[in-house]
Amino acid sequence: MSTFLVVFLGIILLLIFISMFLFWRLNTRKKNQQEQTKSDLIKEFSPLIVAYVGIIITALPYVIPEERVPVFFPEYEDKISEIDELKKENSELKSVIADQTQEKTKLSKKNKDLEEKNYAELTKASLVVDGLAIEDGNNVVADVNDTFYYNEDVLKNFVDQEINYNDEDKTIYIGKKSDQKITKQKLSEQYGILYGGKDYKSLKDVEDDYYVGGKNIEGGFVINGSTWRENFALLNTNNKFIKVEFDVGRTDEPSNSLENGKMKIEFNGEKKHQESIRADITTQHYEYDITNVETLKIALADSNSTFGFYNIVFTK
Repeated sequence: MSTFLVVFLGIILLLIFISMFLFWRLNTRKKNQQEQTKSDLIKEFSPLIVAYVGIIITALPYVIPEERVPVFFPEYEDKISEIDELKKENSELKSVIADQTQEKTKLSKKNKDLEEKNYAELTKASLVVDGLAIEDGNNVVADVNDTFYYNEDVLKNFVDQEINYNDEDKTIYIGKKSDQKITKQKLSEQYGILYGGKDYKSLKDVEDDYYVGGKNIEGGFVINGSTWRENFALLNTNNKFIKVEFDVGRTDEPSNSLENGKMKIEFNGEKKHQESIRADITTQHYEYDITNVETLKIALADSNSTFGFYNIVFTK
């Protein structure tokens, strides 16, 4: 029973008590004035009795335990069962509507995905490499929304090497299967290797681009030349690599003089190589074995020209 019903019934009982008390007092006074019969008392009190009986009957379902209510009100239990059944049907209907809505959403998403799905148009193509017709391989081109994708046989004939795709690391390898791992690292991937030097400038954060032979250079540094001292750059190879390769060329600034120079290579503080570098040649390529080398020093001497050292690649 709720607190409200307890309070409500308490008020009703209090009103009954007050009414009876006042009625008794009123009729006691009248009795002193004139004699009243019991039937007269009952007649006067009957309206109150009828009103209170109606209130009590109405409150009975809330007061009497649930299992006793049907005894007094036979239809009460049927109404409750009917209401419960309606609630159950309503709940099932809501569940069905929710399932239908979810299914409709799934179908709409599936339909949208199908509309947006890209389909490839496959075409068998002829292959010509450097003017020579190539008949080998399954040379197929896939057109997906005006973007063309080439079968791996096309690439194999073009580069004349094995091509393999590793689904685990999502990587395409070109070369022997035994070489299917990353064995080279560009300086541009980890400029921290270039850690110091004298009168040099890293190509990582330059304000103005540098050019050699009209081409923008990157992945390295430039060294300003001097005829009276060596300027250099230091690289921390940390015994990680077995080879280094790079290109060297005089930079294209109009103010840059045209003087040949000398490139000096030191491993761990020991002089190992010295090369004459030409200012009138666009670019020259060099490779060195740097096994067990922790510190690599590249120096420029005997020239007032500025040279770029770029496309630096280390082999592990």
